[in-house]
Amino acid sequence: MARRSMQREAVYANLCSRTDHPTAEEVYASLKPKMPSISLATVYRNLHTLTEQGKIQTISIDKSDHFDAKVEQHYHLYCNTCGRLYDLDFPLIQGIDDEAREYKDGKINAYSLVFYGTCPHCLKK
Repeated sequence: MARRSMQREAVYANLCSRTDHPTAEEVYASLKPKMPSISLATVYRNLHTLTEQGKIQTISIDKSDHFDAKVEQHYHLYCNTCGRLYDLDFPLIQGIDDEAREYKDGKINAYSLVFYGTCPHCLKK
């Protein structure tokens, strides 16, 4: 058990040190040189566990899961050119969840808002 815990801590620390919203494969590639025994399956398993624990969030875009250690409500920009996902420093839309409740019975626990466009880096090219 301790080994998995150490690996989970490494996966979490890796995500906390990044702002690029990596895929599991990208997390794996960045951990592999320092942890040669880690497997892609272990990375996936730990990302799933961390998501279930509420320590990270999973954002599914274009048939890929991206992971974010910033779990407080915020918005994202997905660049259609480079395929990267960025935090969007945009004030939260107040009452959006209340507005959504008016259109569908049920309980809203959370929401995700992703804008699609071109990132500043790609615009400069």
